[in-house]
Amino acid sequence: MKNVPALILGVLVLALAGCQPRGGNIPEEALGAWEKAFNAGDAAGVAAVYAENATVMPPNVPAIKGRAAIEKFMSDGFAQAPGAKMSIASDEMFTSGGTGIRRGTYRVTGSDGTELEKGKYVEIWKKTGNKWELCIDIWNTDAPPAPPAAPAATTPETAPAEAAPPGG
Repeated sequence: MKNVPALILGVLVLALAGCQPRGGNIPEEALGAWEKAFNAGDAAGVAAVYAENATVMPPNVPAIKGRAAIEKFMSDGFAQAPGAKMSIASDEMFTSGGTGIRRGTYRVTGSDGTELEKGKYVEIWKKTGNKWELCIDIWNTDAPPAPPAAPAATTPETAPAEAAPPGG
């Protein structure tokens, strides 16, 4: 069993060797459809980029599963920030057979051009027939986490009852 670390290292080397950029076989039409639909405020168009059983993992909320739930999530987001625009940059893309992985950065601006959010993402794409679909999408913001909430002030009505002294 003393060769286990060497075996693990060997597996990691092979795995990383398989992560060399492959020029990207996912068509630009598929890759750009999400951003185009987002910038049009089209929740159904954004959802259509995803596989029927896709999962999105936005920051600070539980994972959202399924195209219908993704569409509702996007629709709710558009209602909160009407006119928001997204710009997406791909930093890396790897493909192997019918699977693609894309990693990059994004920036969201308000209708007045002010920056609302920027961050990074990872996407996993699958080719179904002749169509590439987004299956797993995770992103997170570059903003620091919000400070913890201040403890609620206690009043005589909300203060815990004092324990009786021992023996008394």
